[in-house]
Amino acid sequence: MSSTNALNWQSVRLLTIVAERLLRDRILRHLDQMGVSGYTVIDSEGRGARGLMVDEWQGENVEIQVLASSDVVDRIAAKMRERYFEHYSIILFAQDVDVLRGDKYRKP
Repeated sequence: MSSTNALNWQSVRLLTIVAERLLRDRILRHLDQMGVSGYTVIDSEGRGARGLMVDEWQGENVEIQVLASSDVVDRIAAKMRERYFEHYSIILFAQDVDVLRGDKYRKP
């Protein structure tokens, strides 16, 4: 048995949300309401189709990372698309990742 198998890696989805800073608290409330077990929030800046986003009052962009099952990631993405895509600068991307203690990310 290889040492990788002995570590018991498990596959989950990593969803990354990059949005205008003013959406931070709203998005985090949605995640809490959807039962996400945790997330990581990172201040970020960049340039995209809507240009360089710099707002002295609200700050730059925010990047929110969520590890969850595919079903939960799909529900979050659907909610973000429904609520924010039309009127705000927000992008989502997801990828498969392997984690240790994968059971932590399979709720609900």
